[in-house]
Amino acid sequence: TTLATVKVDRGSTFVSSVVISSGSIAPTITFTIPSKTFGDAAFTLSPTSDSPGAFTFTSSNTSVATISGSIVTIVANGTSTITATQASSGDYSSATATATLTVGVAGTVAAPAFSTAAGAIAFPTTITLSSTTAGATIYYTTDGSTPTTGSTQGTSVVVNSAQAIKAFAIKTGWTDSSISSAAYTQAQATAP
Repeated sequence: TTLATVKVDRGSTFVSSVVISSGSIAPTITFTIPSKTFGDAAFTLSPTSDSPGAFTFTSSNTSVATISGSIVTIVANGTSTITATQASSGDYSSATATATLTVGVAGTVAAPAFSTAAGAIAFPTTITLSSTTAGATIYYTTDGSTPTTGSTQGTSVVVNSAQAIKAFAIKTGWTDSSISSAAYTQAQATAP
């Protein structure tokens, strides 16, 4: 874009004509986002540009990150494309730039522990399931099958008969725990 052309006549000390061409200049935007981990605090987007135009932002995956103004709140692990749109200002046109936000898992959930060791026990006995990962949800089965998030959710099982309990724990933004298991049989009564 030509902003101005000045013509000076030969041998003269005055300007004989000035040509000004109008047109917009595309701004140069620099926009990057460092990788984050689920559980990180909200953070501020701060792209740079040679234009003074105001920025607005959008997230392509609001199940991973939401945006209010220029503040990003992490919702879950995953990826989202963040778009920075800069408004036109003066000689500068509007423009957009994108950056990928990658949110990693916070860790692996600790596998459930059983309050009573596997083996022969008196019936009925209540077995308590627990995970050292705060806020984890435990799912279990009592027939020896592999538990899923469709299995029974809870932290206590009443054992009335021989059975194998399998359990795992989950937490949003974390990798699921490994499966813990314990098999129980009825203890033989001792003779008086």
